[in-house]
Amino acid sequence: MTEGQLQDGARGLAAPVAGLPWLEASVGVVTFGPLDAAEVGPKVSEAAHALTAALA
Repeated sequence: MTEGQLQDGARGLAAPVAGLPWLEASVGVVTFGPLDAAEVGPKVSEAAHALTAALA
């Protein structure tokens, strides 16, 4: 999770797409509004796992 590192006021959260040696990637969300990591984090992680499975 980042806050203000990409741009002032921006918040971001990402999860890696892991287990695919031919791909270095992540699934992420960037917003200028509030970002509840406890709520959004598990959804981003689920999306990363689903993408990993789809590409495997």
